[in-house]
Amino acid sequence: MKVVLAIVLGVESIRDIKQRELWIVLPGILMVIGIIKQWCMKEITIKETAIMALVLVAAAVISKVTREALGMGDVWVMGSIMGVCGLLEGIESILLAFLLSAFYGGVLLVKGKGRNTQIPFVPFLLAGVLGGVWL
Repeated sequence: MKVVLAIVLGVESIRDIKQRELWIVLPGILMVIGIIKQWCMKEITIKETAIMALVLVAAAVISKVTREALGMGDVWVMGSIMGVCGLLEGIESILLAFLLSAFYGGVLLVKGKGRNTQIPFVPFLLAGVLGGVWL
């Protein structure tokens, strides 16, 4: 499942960079299948699933409050990461993605780019998954 996740994130990264939009169907399907698989394999509990849902609701609220500085597509992709990787690995991957994007944003500021420069986030989520899960 993690290889499929990496492929989907790779495709969505290209779409995010080129078109600044995501096709949320694949991440949504991957999230549901991942959660069902984890339930069937008894890898997660209902409590962990509820925490995942709360994290995603918080991310969706942040998306709306910031007028989608963090897009809803990014929230769906985060859901697919947690659905496939589980709660702890998923959060670890997402936090790594935020750290990497913050570093990149700092580099852009040092180079004189404006604070309003849009940065596609899915490539950082892909890097977070690759770094968090496979390293």
